[in-house]
Amino acid sequence: MFQLVRANHEQAEQGHKRLREDYRDHEDRILKAEAILSEHVFAIKALQTATPDLSRMTLSPGVVVAIVVAVVSIISGQLASTWGLRSDINLQGERAIATRGVVDEIKKKQDLQQLEIQSLRETILNQRRLR
Repeated sequence: MFQLVRANHEQAEQGHKRLREDYRDHEDRILKAEAILSEHVFAIKALQTATPDLSRMTLSPGVVVAIVVAVVSIISGQLASTWGLRSDINLQGERAIATRGVVDEIKKKQDLQQLEIQSLRETILNQRRLR
């Protein structure tokens, strides 16, 4: 009976020892986490109160190249689209001038034909009167 009590006691002592070690380990982790948290809170407060200083800002060469390429592509796209519109407007202007010339020629021909028809009428009427 004594051996059974002793075995139970040793088993309880080992379990108690493991629990204490786990407790101390968790306590150390919590203390470290609280220390890190306080550092981050301090850093966040410092960032919130700091004024931005753009003179210390630096850009990597890749970012600079990306910005330049983006700006050049936007400008070239706009120029290309307006260049196409300009050429279309020039073509429309040339077509309008050519069409106006053709219309003027047709109008002159119609006027000439009307004069000829009028003169033929007068000739026919004069011939009828003479008869």
